[in-house]
Amino acid sequence: MMKWIKSTMVIAFLFILTACGKSLSTEAVQEQVVTSADSILNYHITVKQSDYKEGTKTPSAQTIASASAWKDGTGYGSKIDKTSGKVTNQLEVIADANIGFIRYYHDKWEKTITATSSLQNTVVFPYTKLIQFTKEIHQLVPWTKGWQGYEKSYSGDDEALRKAVTSVLGIATNDTSKVELKIKTDATGDLITNVEIKVVDEGEQTRKEYAIAYLQFNEQQKKALPK
Repeated sequence: MMKWIKSTMVIAFLFILTACGKSLSTEAVQEQVVTSADSILNYHITVKQSDYKEGTKTPSAQTIASASAWKDGTGYGSKIDKTSGKVTNQLEVIADANIGFIRYYHDKWEKTITATSSLQNTVVFPYTKLIQFTKEIHQLVPWTKGWQGYEKSYSGDDEALRKAVTSVLGIATNDTSKVELKIKTDATGDLITNVEIKVVDEGEQTRKEYAIAYLQFNEQQKKALPK
């Protein structure tokens, strides 16, 4: 009886391993990522941008942003700019679908021209932009099975990819730019969780690095607007 139970457990364990080892096709992952985006009502985003002179390990300038964003245009967040390690700017924003506010160094809140102009300071790369970007580069960079999910990885100077980086994500590139890219999903291949982008300008001898994280989907809590 015990041998039968042990044999059954081994077979079940092997079955689980086999099921877990199955990989989705690049087309299936892309479809899941696009479809899942429709159910995202809100999310948290963190962005870290670092500018370097080629050959150096310390960034000459850095921007760190954190925000919560909603599909209806509501959101809030903060951003810090640094130059040579020193803080040069610090701001907070909050907005609903109709009106936005901004303040610097915890000072008085001021209205912005539009709600969008407020949020774009901190929601630097909206999730919908990343979905659009994956569509643009889908034929150039396929999804492959990674350690804990799926990922798109690229390194090169393909013109079409450079144009997508600039036109969709708003990251400047030129003819002498080399792009390194990695986009990761969660374990099931439904949600984009991490993005790493490096743009090296061999002509200007500079590089920009972006580390973007999307998390806590549909778990954000709204805040009241300033009075």
